[in-house]
Amino acid sequence: MAIVLKKKGKKGGHSIDSKRDIGGTSGLFRPKYLKENEDEAFKLNTQQEIEFHSNRDGYHAAKADKKQTEQSDEQRRVLKILGLVPDFLDGLKELAPEQYYHRLLSQWIDKALEERIDCLDATDNNHITEQLLEYIGFDPKSKAVDTMLKRSASAKSMQNHIEASEWPKIFVADEFKYNPSLSPPSDRFPFKSNLTDKWFHLDPEETKECKNNYDHISRINIMNVTTKECLGEIRDILVQDDPEHIFLFHGTDHQSANNILATRGIYLNAGRRRRDFSHGEGFYLSKNMDMALEWANYTSAKPAILIFRTDRRLLDSAKKLSLFDNEKRWHEIAHSFRSGRKLAKTQKSLSAYDFIEGPMATVRIDEDSEEMVVEQKPSTYQMCLISREYSKKFQQTLHSVLFLDINE
Repeated sequence: MAIVLKKKGKKGGHSIDSKRDIGGTSGLFRPKYLKENEDEAFKLNTQQEIEFHSNRDGYHAAKADKKQTEQSDEQRRVLKILGLVPDFLDGLKELAPEQYYHRLLSQWIDKALEERIDCLDATDNNHITEQLLEYIGFDPKSKAVDTMLKRSASAKSMQNHIEASEWPKIFVADEFKYNPSLSPPSDRFPFKSNLTDKWFHLDPEETKECKNNYDHISRINIMNVTTKECLGEIRDILVQDDPEHIFLFHGTDHQSANNILATRGIYLNAGRRRRDFSHGEGFYLSKNMDMALEWANYTSAKPAILIFRTDRRLLDSAKKLSLFDNEKRWHEIAHSFRSGRKLAKTQKSLSAYDFIEGPMATVRIDEDSEEMVVEQKPSTYQMCLISREYSKKFQQTLHSVLFLDINE
């Protein structure tokens, strides 16, 4: 195509004469010369396009490599903090980026834990040992292993109630919540961290827009407990039953207690799987404050206790299943939930009830048959809420919340 000077017509377009000149032999360049230039221009443009795409691909490849390096560095950092061996997540190297980012790193670690635990011999689950934790993927010299062994040994009432393979999952989940190297920085307590060992209430103005289900949230007693003496006074004075009311306790951690208090209330779906009377949908309570305290202390670095002062008429009016005098039925239910067998059938048989009460279970694997043995723990009591509607009524009896951070 020849290039000519454009002569503008009245409307700003090409004149008739200029149109005639375009491509003509009397133009500024001869046709052969134009063709050669067009070929050179095409080659140049093609080469530039190739270089552009090559540079772009190289940029994206470099960016992907950088992201992969950052991902690997973050994995190594987190695994070291958790006490897990460096190659714990080596199986993820084969995943495409879109597959890897389908889960959070914490979820991949939890999944890897589950897979390794599933590969354990049945009898290995009877006792938590350094060898067991090493097999699962922990560095035996790590602080994490030392912490889990000490917690499990100190939790006397939880012996054989928490299975050996549960301790690693409980520990890792809690680390992601409260280890300052793995979670966002937070205050010592969820509310009024500077006010300790004294009762206080939430300001009604501060809580009026909270998405909670309480009619009386501003009247709930709250304390940030830092001394054993203070905790002892609460135990001796506050929690005295009377003819009309009974105190029930729930051991948990700071975040979960805050969620129950200030946001979603009692949320049954937050329950753990394979418990005595539930599989992922249950809220447990004890008549014994020390039992709830022990559970909280040895399953979290930030323990908390919820105290419910419940009208006995609310309990009497509920559709409850008491298993204290029915050991056969207790065994059927506990074995089903703990083993994961016949879950649908068991859950359907309990769907009409508001809560279940009965003794706690101890669990072990028989070394000869490798079958699960579930037995009642003497002189224990637990209540498990399983009805959403009843839970909404029950949570209105929340009397006090203790956030613990006791200096030893």
